Amino acid sequence: YYDIQDRVNFRGHVGASGDIWAVNHVLIISSRIESGPMVLAEAMLSGRPVVATPVGMVREWVQDRVNGFVAEASLPQALNAALDACWHEREQWAAMGQAATLTARQRIVSNPAKEFLDLLLSSSNASVN
Repeated sequence: YYDIQDRVNFRGHVGASGDIWAVNHVLIISSRIESGPMVLAEAMLSGRPVVATPVGMVREWVQDRVNGFVAEASLPQALNAALDACWHEREQWAAMGQAATLTARQRIVSNPAKEFLDLLLSSSNASVN
């Protein structure tokens, strides 16, 4: 309908997320409602910058023009402006990808069960005192 088949590929299911990032350079998240998309962390850990709308935890992970691009709003025009900025700064994608990896490594909890247990225990100890 839009005659974009020579520019867009829908590849279907991929078993390992690393396979996706071996052939793709930027993650685009155009969500209007989202909490914390797992694909955001996957892309960033794979050294890929992100273009996203400012929903959920996106602003906690993506620093505009540092490790990706954050649209001003969850509107098509705002996402278009962020995509334009991304394209114009494509020479910076590798450096942004490195920054994305550092950000993701700092934010990912290596042992979430232990962290949750520690939080529960500290809460429990605080309420006893």
